Amino acid sequence: MPHLLFLLLLVYASDGQSRREMPALGEMLHCLTGRCPHEYEMYGCYCGQEGGGQPLDQLDR
Repeated sequence: MPHLLFLLLLVYASDGQSRREMPALGEMLHCLTGRCPHEYEMYGCYCGQEGGGQPLDQLDR
């Protein structure tokens, strides 16, 4: 029984954390770029694995 309680506590604690991650990412994007995070919803440029490829446009730089 204590193991089940511990598992439920872990699931509950991690669930609350994941709900805050996306808003925190949006706030970080806004702070760093001065742009609304929604502007990046359909952004699909890709500059290689781990960002090692050539930038595709000015936003990639």
